[in-house]
Amino acid sequence: MEKVGKEEVMGILTAVEYWAGERDDEADYQRMLRELNAISDRMTCIKGVTTVVHERRDEKSPTPRIEIKWPSKWMHELDFRERLLEGEPRVMLDDRGAREGRVFIIPFSLQDGEGARVGQAIASVLEREQESGGDQTSIVRQ
Repeated sequence: MEKVGKEEVMGILTAVEYWAGERDDEADYQRMLRELNAISDRMTCIKGVTTVVHERRDEKSPTPRIEIKWPSKWMHELDFRERLLEGEPRVMLDDRGAREGRVFIIPFSLQDGEGARVGQAIASVLEREQESGGDQTSIVRQ
């Protein structure tokens, strides 16, 4: 069994206190919407790509998210995820909710201004696929 230092305990306590009391839920929600809109704005010039920002707020889905769709012949969603990991900046997507030709992004861990960088990384991958017509090598379809 490992010992836990008092610094770690105090760090966890501080985080829980912030999360439970000092956090401004509405400000966080608006910040996440701004980041999602920055991602969406970057997709508007890519023919064949559509985005929908889902703003629904309820107990099951308290966080806004963006759905990005592209023609399924371009690439498998797992290829998309892999190409984002290989790019610069590296973008890690959760593949839950990914379906043929679409992904959902929840901006929970994005900081101010990162939506534009993530949008640029996503656009770069999608633009390459658009130009190649989906002829790039697939890690999934081999």
